[in-house]
Amino acid sequence: MVRVFVAGMGAVSPLGNTWEDTKQALYAGKSGITTFNDRFDPHSLDVYNEREIELDGIKVVVLVPAKASLEHIANAAGLVKNFQLDDHIDQPAARKWKIYFDISAQYTLAAAVEAMGSVPGFLEKYLCLNPKEREHYADDLGVYIGTGQGGISTWEKGYLRFMHKGNVLRLDPKYIPGLMANSPTCVVADALGARGGGDGAVGACAGGLIGLKNGYLAVKHGYQPWALGGGVEAPITPNTVAHFAMMQALAKPNYDSPEEASRPYDKGRSGFVIAEGAAVVLFVSEEKVKELGLPVLAEVIGFGSSFDAYSQFSPDPKGKGMELALERTIYNARRFIGIGKEDIGIINPHGTSTELNDKYESQAIRRVMGVYADNVVITPTKGATGHMVAGTSALEFAIMVDNIATGRVPPSLNLNEPDVENGCDLNYAGPKTVDKDVPVAVTLSYAFGGINLGMAVKRVDKLGLK
Repeated sequence: MVRVFVAGMGAVSPLGNTWEDTKQALYAGKSGITTFNDRFDPHSLDVYNEREIELDGIKVVVLVPAKASLEHIANAAGLVKNFQLDDHIDQPAARKWKIYFDISAQYTLAAAVEAMGSVPGFLEKYLCLNPKEREHYADDLGVYIGTGQGGISTWEKGYLRFMHKGNVLRLDPKYIPGLMANSPTCVVADALGARGGGDGAVGACAGGLIGLKNGYLAVKHGYQPWALGGGVEAPITPNTVAHFAMMQALAKPNYDSPEEASRPYDKGRSGFVIAEGAAVVLFVSEEKVKELGLPVLAEVIGFGSSFDAYSQFSPDPKGKGMELALERTIYNARRFIGIGKEDIGIINPHGTSTELNDKYESQAIRRVMGVYADNVVITPTKGATGHMVAGTSALEFAIMVDNIATGRVPPSLNLNEPDVENGCDLNYAGPKTVDKDVPVAVTLSYAFGGINLGMAVKRVDKLGLK
């Protein structure tokens, strides 16, 4: 089997428009959560429920105002702030992607360019003036980006234009390419000239980790010597927010400020804070690392996945699917490279700040880790970022890699009183960044539909790796 390394990372998030800005804000204990107000006021949306009634013996469906449901969510969101694609790529190219594609694809392209550029001299070499040399790189580079909804803002704007303007001549011919779930993958491939192949995975909140897993496996099985993997979401639209509110999934207005609304594992949590962003990672084979003399951040040593097979909306109370994802991640890491539970120092959990996820996840981690559970630091970073859906699972992988590469554990924001009575009794990270020598780390992501994934990485100077 080919050994696979992380060589570069990029991000656009509520904490910053680059990976460097994001991680600096994270370790500094800053929050990226503000109000919705720069986009819209969620409390002013007119929302309706469908209700079946009987009129003169005939059953009909009517729309009943449900505005009160949105008055009972916190005005809190993890917005990307002051993003301009021109700041990440040259202006003529940026204009093309801004005109034709959804903001989610633009976030992804910015993160991908940063991931390539974070390897010293690599992006310049890749984008060199010699066409033959670029073709050599381009033919081998794969792209694998996961998402939950794809270009949802493009879909929403197009739908409203169609419904309200009533004239097909006013519709946008760029609508279909902009809303496709594979658009982020294809935009990155197009912009970088990457012809190695890939896919655009759809996996709700776990979509980013699916994209990373696919990129990792493509390199590990020798299909490509390098690949970009990651995830993206831009779900802060009136339609999406309203529907999450109707599901009673979003945080309630119980807090003094929006920064306090996302509080994974805390006794005062009341739901997740919706957010947006992207993260992209450059995976490189051992052979290519040696050939080019690339610096690396970590080695990917395994993944695991499962289904709950329980509900499309709620996690399994028994946590069996969550357990299996973690168990299989550890099993594959042991099978490939010989590490076990005793070597794991950090778990970046799904930790959404919802009542059920945090309770069941904590219990599942404790059952799987057994006697080693209290030795592991749990790092719930959604307290700082909010829930970027598929973008978060990719960003949390990047955070995990940086944790072990730099020996730093980020703070847990708003985790003032762990909900011990409901099983949230693990060794959660404290309120400040601390130094910790960690040889192996795991990240976990779960999703609507009952999808569960985990991935493990290790430091390149630990456990016998030369």
